Amino acid sequence: MPTNKGFVGNANSRSLVDALPVRIFLDHHYPKVLVQSLRQSGTDAVSAFEVGMQLASDEEILEYCRVEKRVVLTNNHSDFAQIARNWSIAHRNHCGIIYTSDNSLPRTVANAGQIARRIKLLIATIPPGSDLQDQQRWL
Repeated sequence: MPTNKGFVGNANSRSLVDALPVRIFLDHHYPKVLVQSLRQSGTDAVSAFEVGMQLASDEEILEYCRVEKRVVLTNNHSDFAQIARNWSIAHRNHCGIIYTSDNSLPRTVANAGQIARRIKLLIATIPPGSDLQDQQRWL
């Protein structure tokens, strides 16, 4: 974990000047209306279905998001946390993972607006020039 609160990632990360706005990738188990709600609020978001990754493995999704510089939004904490741990051990970076839980925030059409608002609030907490590289956060 970095000690400089203005910097997220490691010494091999892209520079702060090159940091991009947070871009979201929604795993296949979120309703279509959530990606629409995120876009309406100004967030760059795509769903697994839109990019043909609804059947991709979790590791393939994390790699796609690394290449595309997107944060993964998923409900699959157990698998993604293990992959992130393995990547860390192998000195591989990812662009961040945001988790939801059906216990506290079910992935329903009715909750899409609330999930989008929470994502926007989370994004607002990221220091300017920073990102979620190698971080895992809960909504």
